[in-house]
Amino acid sequence: MGAYLNSIAKALTGFVGAAYVVYQTSTLASSAGGSAVTKDEWVAIIVGGVLAGFAVWAIPNGPESVK
Repeated sequence: MGAYLNSIAKALTGFVGAAYVVYQTSTLASSAGGSAVTKDEWVAIIVGGVLAGFAVWAIPNGPESVK
């Protein structure tokens, strides 16, 4: 059970990290909505976070997972 929770925590960290980076980019003055986040940028934030979370979750936690 501990390994499963570690995978979930790792995936959530990947989601939050990627979503935060996309959010910061979306609030730049040179972005499409200026300092406000547009609907398209919110979609990019969520999709980027979900894809990063799944990618990180799919990677084994350590050498004991590799056979």
